Amino acid sequence: MTRHQASYQATAEPDPGMLIRILNLFALRDHVPSRVRSRVLAGQLQVDVDVAGLADLEAEQIAQRMRSLVGVRGVRLEQMRWREAA
Repeated sequence: MTRHQASYQATAEPDPGMLIRILNLFALRDHVPSRVRSRVLAGQLQVDVDVAGLADLEAEQIAQRMRSLVGVRGVRLEQMRWREAA
């Protein structure tokens, strides 16, 4: 069985509603992130989100929607796949 995981790293303005807007992109597609981390460094909000089970196209679509959010300065998407032994 092949497993998929998408890891997002977003940089945004430190707006109080930004984190919920980012997480809402996953909720709208009925996905619960396996890990979420946020911090403010040098006046920027940094958000890391890991989500298992996303197909490549869906992961890229979420990244594009995240990039279109007002206040988001950049998004990096890393997709990983691995095969589990049967």
